[in-house]
Amino acid sequence: MNNRLRFSLLLALLAVLAVMLAPAALAQDNMGLSDEDAALLADATAASGEFNSLAFDFAVDLNVSGIPDAEVALVLTGTGLIGEDDMGMPVGDITMTGIFDGQEFTFEFRVVDGLLFLNLNDGSGWIGQSLDSLLASAGDMAGVPLDPDAVMSGDAMDDSQMEALGGAMMALATMDPADYISMSRMADDGTLAHFNTQIALSDFLQSEEFGMAIESALATTGDESMEGMGMMVGMLFQDANIAFDQYVNTETNLIQRATLSLNLAISPMMTGGEVPAEIDLVLGVNMTEYNPEILIEAPADAIIVDEDM
Repeated sequence: MNNRLRFSLLLALLAVLAVMLAPAALAQDNMGLSDEDAALLADATAASGEFNSLAFDFAVDLNVSGIPDAEVALVLTGTGLIGEDDMGMPVGDITMTGIFDGQEFTFEFRVVDGLLFLNLNDGSGWIGQSLDSLLASAGDMAGVPLDPDAVMSGDAMDDSQMEALGGAMMALATMDPADYISMSRMADDGTLAHFNTQIALSDFLQSEEFGMAIESALATTGDESMEGMGMMVGMLFQDANIAFDQYVNTETNLIQRATLSLNLAISPMMTGGEVPAEIDLVLGVNMTEYNPEILIEAPADAIIVDEDM
């Protein structure tokens, strides 16, 4: 993978991290909420994170249009159970069904004993691979190592990548998240208190701070052809917004539901089309039980594959 693609992926990750971390920065005040509402949401968020396991169901609706020969319509629904085993290792069991390009499918995932198992329900049975090797492979493709041993030892990135990331984060430190994020309490849904967060992603990507972050990261490449990349990124996303809805059960003081909505309009410069590409994604999760008992076993007939396979 060439350096340009590696740094593009690194910067995309940087953008995602900055947007996801912004609400934490806003938590220093009430994010536009009343003291009472801010306390209700903060307490429920903290309480919901104290459990070791979770049962849930979910739905995904993805539509992509305006990209030549790449129209996408995907609908997914599923159920899941995630948590930790007695050794503190991640475990999970997720089943999903969906329709893609008019074809129905069912996937099953299990995580147990440090392995990820997949069953496509096509007669081929279960296939398993270690989580460590999967993370390492994903890191190699992205140019950002995800080997857990490397992360723990502090060797996850080389000096150049660390310098790029450090300079970019310093540039983002001057950002005022309130310029791009707003939060409000909506009408309650029965016993559920509804909180809505709006993130103006396109405004953030076109901001001076984000442009400075990109230029700082790219300066370590020595590639003069990438000058002005920060401005170009902002121009590519003509319109991009994220909405995050959280529903707090006022009887249990726990997060009951959450919905993430992403709307993007991408310039034809990126897609090669004649009109902006439209990407609409809605992900909804309903927490059905906190701290359920977890009894997940590895499939007895699974085929374990190594990295080469």
